[in-house]
Amino acid sequence: MVNDFHEFQLEEVKQAVSDYCSFSLGKEYILSLTPSYNSLYLERELERLREMIALVVRYGSLPLGGIKNITRQLNDALRDSTLEIADLLDIAQHAYVCQNVTSFIEKSNDIKLEEIRELSGTLKAYPELSAEIHRCINENGEINDSASAKLKSLRKELKNCESSIQKTAADYVRTHASKLTDTITTSRNDRVVVLVKTSEKNTIQGFVHGESNSGQTVYMEPECLLLLNNQRQSILYQIEEEIRRILSELTRRVKRYADDYLRNLETLKLLDSFNARALWAKDYDGTVARIGENLILKGARHPLLDQKTVVANNYHITHEKHMLLISGPNTGGKTVSLKLIGLFTVLTYCGMALSCEEAEIPLFDQIYADIGDEQSILQNLSTFSSHMNRLAEICNRVTKRSLVVLDEPGNGTDPNEGECLAMAILDHLRAVGCFSAVTTHFSKLKTYGKRYPEIQVASVEFNQEELKPTYRYVEGVSGQSNALEIARRLGLSESILERAKQLKVSYRTREDALLEQLEASLAESRRHEDLLKEREKELSSKQKELEKELNTYQRQKDKLLDAAKAEADEYVEQAQKEADHLLKMLRESQTVHEAIKIKHDLDLKTSKEEEEEAEEDHEFAVGDYVSVKNSSQRGTIESLQKNKAVVNVNGLKMSVPLTNLSYLKEKPVVKKVKSRVSVNKPGSMPLELNLIGYRVDEALPILDKYIDDAILLKAPFLRVIHGFGTGALRKGIWTHLKNSPYIAEMRLGGESEGGSGATILTFKKKA
Repeated sequence: MVNDFHEFQLEEVKQAVSDYCSFSLGKEYILSLTPSYNSLYLERELERLREMIALVVRYGSLPLGGIKNITRQLNDALRDSTLEIADLLDIAQHAYVCQNVTSFIEKSNDIKLEEIRELSGTLKAYPELSAEIHRCINENGEINDSASAKLKSLRKELKNCESSIQKTAADYVRTHASKLTDTITTSRNDRVVVLVKTSEKNTIQGFVHGESNSGQTVYMEPECLLLLNNQRQSILYQIEEEIRRILSELTRRVKRYADDYLRNLETLKLLDSFNARALWAKDYDGTVARIGENLILKGARHPLLDQKTVVANNYHITHEKHMLLISGPNTGGKTVSLKLIGLFTVLTYCGMALSCEEAEIPLFDQIYADIGDEQSILQNLSTFSSHMNRLAEICNRVTKRSLVVLDEPGNGTDPNEGECLAMAILDHLRAVGCFSAVTTHFSKLKTYGKRYPEIQVASVEFNQEELKPTYRYVEGVSGQSNALEIARRLGLSESILERAKQLKVSYRTREDALLEQLEASLAESRRHEDLLKEREKELSSKQKELEKELNTYQRQKDKLLDAAKAEADEYVEQAQKEADHLLKMLRESQTVHEAIKIKHDLDLKTSKEEEEEAEEDHEFAVGDYVSVKNSSQRGTIESLQKNKAVVNVNGLKMSVPLTNLSYLKEKPVVKKVKSRVSVNKPGSMPLELNLIGYRVDEALPILDKYIDDAILLKAPFLRVIHGFGTGALRKGIWTHLKNSPYIAEMRLGGESEGGSGATILTFKKKA
């Protein structure tokens, strides 16, 4: 029994998949696919498809651009038939395709591609052949001058010859203008001619190549052009011969690799077909079935229906329930479900993907189907007879390892006899134990299906309120035909419908009534269950959205915190580096005045940082803590006098213009640090003391206190500013400190230290 599976619309699906192919051989291969029942071959084909789908989903389609079927060109080369320029360019492109495909697959080393790499590993590119072809032929299909030295020389000679022809023709036209109808030259029979007046043709020596349509002009080749035209024709012939020689040589080169390239085409045909199958699977959210013990399809969608609106269904045929009996209304999807089960099985056996979420297909020894009307004119059989002929053949051939797909067995004859015949056929299939999927309208078959545990009853759903099928497949429930409701929607008289309803009730058995009530209750429960699942799905979706938003917010928060911390750390690190650098210079300084300058720079940097924090446009008041701009002096305003303020800086009073003051928000806190002696140690202090304006008796107590603080802070030196004046203050300071046990050296300031207006004190180091 030969089965082309046209009932399942296999050819239409193969055509749709073949449209994804890159060249004719791949397309032809897809269209020629037939189901295979060889387990080893089938497992290998399905594994190749799985690998190709993984590759396409991750990295996209194979780079097959430019691929062509060069079988004819290669066979011509093997027969020593010189190839044309276009044929050679196609062959040159073949090597590049092979290289691109091989490289693409090899670079995808993070994917398991054992079977695909085994295929691509057989490709042989021979890029040197392509390079030689392109050396001789450019992309415009012209032979390059560089193809041979002789060709280059001939073309140069031709150019010179044509130049001579143009010059000679121009001279002739100029000297014989009165005998010509035009001053231009033209070409006849690939020779340069002039346009001579018909009345003058006998006065000119030359060869006539024809006349114009009007008869007023003769196309004539003068004697002066005969030799040059002959020379040009000779050169053109030599060029043509040289080009034929070059093409012949390239053909001989192609012949060396023709057998390998023919084998390449077989490999590329397979790769193109798997690439097309994978691209189709990607677009249809498809999967590759696993070969197993049961027939399981989850989320199955018929590939020829609109994938945006088609209803996805789940189907199960197992060894425990190896017969599937589907009932329901006309146009409700029973036959679609039947065809889908058969189609997905044969597609798997053809090594193709399925438009579903998950699939398991057993390896049957044969697939038998009887779907639709197939009245045979040749055999003079009725519709019923045609079905019976096929059913008889199926029943005679079926084995336990077969799949049988039947649409409405027993239909087309007397209903009572048809029901009995259908039940007898189902009994036979149950006894054989084969996997089978059957649709029916017969009420007795629905009851029949409930009796046997190996039968899985199912139906296609019908919306009673809208009187429309939902195309949903439901297991465990027998469906009603709903013929009366459909007839009402189509306009049948209410009186007729009411009579039909009365007759239906009168013929209905108690078992039928109970079964209908039970199925109605199950349908209601299923609707509630579907509603709950839908609500649960919505809640789950909203929860995922909220979790996504929360994660996004948390990532943004962490990112901002990390950025702020990094910025703060960078600022602190930079400030620390600058301070360490200045302190290092302070320790390494060799003279007191260098140390004072470094200390001044450090204080100036600190004062500038504080000035950056100072409030702008502040109205100064007594008690404000301020800094003197461009200096390290800071203190408290004691009084205000017009545009000036008296500032107390460490006990020294200074009169400073308000424009030179910056308001500081907070006074520095002097930390008290415990030492071995019970003395309050100041936190920080400038290493200079300005005593200008003080009398000697006022200045000395301030100086002693400042020296004590400097010693507690372990300051190495101190600059005392006393000014020039009469010299009394300087003299008093020197006399007072002359015998001080804390002073190691006392000298006048250098040029950059205030000169004789300042005294530099260097303290003794403690042992």
